[in-house]
Amino acid sequence: SIGFTTADPFDELKQKLEAYHANGYASGFEESDIALRTEPKLSLPTARSIIAIAVGYPNKLKGAPKSVRGDRRGLCARASWGQDYHTIMRKRLDMLAAFIESKVPDVEIKSMVDTGVLSDRAVAERAGLGFVGRNGFVINPK
Repeated sequence: SIGFTTADPFDELKQKLEAYHANGYASGFEESDIALRTEPKLSLPTARSIIAIAVGYPNKLKGAPKSVRGDRRGLCARASWGQDYHTIMRKRLDMLAAFIESKVPDVEIKSMVDTGVLSDRAVAERAGLGFVGRNGFVINPK
């Protein structure tokens, strides 16, 4: 899925994150600077639009070992199956950037996967790719 949104600040998210940090709920994995997470123009001052892309994770694994009652075997989230999606998405985003650059002279592009400073979930939700569920994941009914 693909969606488009403005590069306006994520003011509602900023308020939530400030309360979150004040209560000591930050995980340490995300960018600690709330302004960087919620204000796209701090990452790219000329930004006017954001393109958001969602790719589903695999839900079937070929050759998966059968579960045997009593076996001690860990379970891994389906999102972690297969190749590292960061590498795959980076390549795809680079291809998209090259295409856009070939069509729009003097365009400035900054690509991010979910390890970028902006809140990927807030961007995806505002771009219409789905909604953030109770589990914190973006849920796309498709």
